Amino acid sequence: MNTNFPEAPTAVNTPDMSITLADLSYLWQVDDAKWLAQRKADWLTYIKPVFKDHPKAEQKLLQQYFIFGIKKEYYPEGAWFFLTPYDSVESFIKVINSSLFGPHERGNVLSWFLTLFKRFDHCPWYQRYLMMYIDVYLRDGFTVVTEKDQKLSPSPTVWCLDFVSDSITAINENENWSPFYFCVDYFVSILPFAFRAKRRPDIELTQLMQLVDEKLQQGDLTGDLLNFVATLKAREKDILAAWDIGEQKIAAGMKAPRE
Repeated sequence: MNTNFPEAPTAVNTPDMSITLADLSYLWQVDDAKWLAQRKADWLTYIKPVFKDHPKAEQKLLQQYFIFGIKKEYYPEGAWFFLTPYDSVESFIKVINSSLFGPHERGNVLSWFLTLFKRFDHCPWYQRYLMMYIDVYLRDGFTVVTEKDQKLSPSPTVWCLDFVSDSITAINENENWSPFYFCVDYFVSILPFAFRAKRRPDIELTQLMQLVDEKLQQGDLTGDLLNFVATLKAREKDILAAWDIGEQKIAAGMKAPRE
């Protein structure tokens, strides 16, 4: 029985806490009348409906940030990060590593990015933001990223559970686009570390791969969904081998690290 399993690569995140909201004010082009008018319209069309059941004071707080880049009070980080008008990958990285976030808040955003912002999937910039995150943090495979005593990288078992669950739903509902469509390589890289006993049985991998076969045989898929399903099929042996590593770890009595 193999008991010598490779460990995940590691990296340490180094934020620049000297960067304040004032240093990021250039992202809000409030002196551009056209930009400002569009921002106000986007608030009414896309953002305000998401927070329609929130207290008026909270709505005002978020409106001021979304349109003008003004942040006077604390509000959960999940809203701040998505409501920032990034103009590039560089500004995206600069914001997440600024003083707007502490290690715990940064970890929440980076760990749950693909699911945290799903409530904004009707926004025109949703796909662009999600692809920025994937390109920066997932493209090179699973790495355990830490900052002080806070883990910033996703929890392997829960991430794989979300990937499989969301993928099954997306395929069944013929969704044209999902961020998980672009994460198959990352899924293969993180799957060997997804062996937390209590949640692993909930990962319906067999059901997903059976669904892939069914849909490919039917031949009705197109676009990004077809590419995703075809990629899953092409990587099937790698996926099953990665899953088996988790089985071997469990059989060897290994305990999954705290996620």
